Amino acid sequence: EGEMKGHIQGLIDGFMEGNISQRLLQRLRNQEMKFPKELVEKTWNECASQENGIPKGKTRDDFIAILCQENILEL
Repeated sequence: EGEMKGHIQGLIDGFMEGNISQRLLQRLRNQEMKFPKELVEKTWNECASQENGIPKGKTRDDFIAILCQENILEL
């Protein structure tokens, strides 16, 4: 779970900055890694509660949609 959480945090950081790492996405697809939706939501909420919060216009649902599109979210 710790490794998955680290990957999710990396993807969230990229999402916040507007440039999700395509290399990381490709590596996750190649490893056929799928993130449990509950873990994604939990990690998102932890990031949102940090000092900087989530920038306006960036929603958890948008992030989850990207993971679904990339076929790395376990529903």
